[in-house]
Amino acid sequence: MAALKNKLYLTFMMGLSGIFSTSCNASDNVILDNSLKNCIDIKSITVTDSDNLLLLKTQWKIKDNIGTCGCKSAAFSYSVYIDGNDKLMSFGIMSSLNKSSSSFVLSSDNSIYKTSKYNISINCAN
Repeated sequence: MAALKNKLYLTFMMGLSGIFSTSCNASDNVILDNSLKNCIDIKSITVTDSDNLLLLKTQWKIKDNIGTCGCKSAAFSYSVYIDGNDKLMSFGIMSSLNKSSSSFVLSSDNSIYKTSKYNISINCAN
C-alpha cells in the first residue's frame, strides 16, 4: 500500500513539473504592438502550451471605450507574426467587453516557440 501511495505521489509530482516547465516569462519572446494602448492596456503574463497550442496569457485594463481609439465596434483583431513581420502564424478577433484577462493563440504548433520571437499586432476589427 505504501509503495502504491509513493508511486501515485511521484506520478502526480512529475505531472505538475511538466505543467510548470511549459510556462515561461512572456517578455523574453513576445512583443505587443498595441495600437489601442490608449483604450486597452494589455500586459503579457506567461506563455503556456495546451495540447498542441501555444498560448499567451494576458491581463487587461480597459482605460476607455475602444470607440474613442477609432474602432467601430467593441471587437479588436490580433495578428501574430514570427521573426519580424514576415511570417503570419495566427490571427483572431476578440471582444473588449467585460474582460480583465484572456489568452491569445500564438501558434498551433508549440514546438516552434523554442526558436521564435513573436510579435502581436493589436488593431480595430473593422
